[in-house]
Amino acid sequence: MERFGSLRQEEEPTCPVCGAACESIYKYKGLDAVGSDRCLKRSDAWEEETCRENR
Repeated sequence: MERFGSLRQEEEPTCPVCGAACESIYKYKGLDAVGSDRCLKRSDAWEEETCRENR
């Protein structure tokens, strides 16, 4: 007996911010999602002027 029709395909996770399929999401202090690996860009803090402004 074939069971292919009864197999439920798992839904792909999506970013709650941009809606794109994603592997990881990022949360602000562990609470609200702020984006995913698809819509956020990682940047080196040593190269960002905004990380050194108030010093």
